[in-house]
Amino acid sequence: MSRKARSPHRWLMNGLALVAGGLVGLGFPPFGLWWLVPVGVAAMVSLALLSRPAGGLLRGYLFGFGFNLVAFHWIGVLGWPVVLVFVAWLALWQGLVGLVLACTRRSPAWGFAGVAAWMAGEWLCARWPFGGFGWGRLAYPMADSPLNGLFPFISVTGVSLVVVSTGFLLAWVVRPFLQGRRSVRGLSPVALVLLVVTLVVSTTAGLLGRSYDPAPQGRTVTVAVVQGNVPGRGADALGPKYTVENNHLAQTILLAARIRTGQASGSRPSAAVSSGARPSIRLSAPRHGICPVTTAR
Repeated sequence: MSRKARSPHRWLMNGLALVAGGLVGLGFPPFGLWWLVPVGVAAMVSLALLSRPAGGLLRGYLFGFGFNLVAFHWIGVLGWPVVLVFVAWLALWQGLVGLVLACTRRSPAWGFAGVAAWMAGEWLCARWPFGGFGWGRLAYPMADSPLNGLFPFISVTGVSLVVVSTGFLLAWVVRPFLQGRRSVRGLSPVALVLLVVTLVVSTTAGLLGRSYDPAPQGRTVTVAVVQGNVPGRGADALGPKYTVENNHLAQTILLAARIRTGQASGSRPSAAVSSGARPSIRLSAPRHGICPVTTAR
């Protein structure tokens, strides 16, 4: 096939990689389409397995760009140039996954290598550089899915592993069709069985795990909640140094005065909790209040 004939094919694959990343991003709040996450992962894996190393790196990067742009669009309050630079950096981790898959596409161990690369990328991204940014872990969209009961048992890392593995298994199932086989006889029975078992076991365990109670309920205590607010929006949301801290301190002092003078409703609180405010959501006025909380024994 000539280079000119291959060019539209390449552009199509690049576009599909970008869309696949967007599908994964739609699994994150505020969209909450968690079921799209393994589908998007499977699409990226499939594209990388059809690519040479350079193409795998590029398509993995485009996937990561689409994913992080949709998932973290709210960073736009800091300005879109900041968003683009930030997303361009984060996409490098998914680009490396695409490179690993493309390099191992002829090896029977491509699945293990790809999953290991993805999990290593999540771990490193959450720690480096400057303390890392771990909000893109694929476990987080599962908080509203049937898998949410797994968190107390296998942690965020374990749930991410389940989601990533599901996406890779789905890619393994459809791979024969992408290689030109048009009959179901080309399906790998091992891949199909592993995919079904993973879905059934993880979903069942997640639903059962919802009833897990880490400790019996104990006494009820009263807690004061303070929302000091932020002074502005966008890049100036936090204002001058210590502004947010001073806002919360002022509201805590006001609440303490109301409690001492008997103006606050409810019982005397045993503790005070200060809540931050998202820069994109600014309350009309600082708030404080008192509420009961049931604690574990």
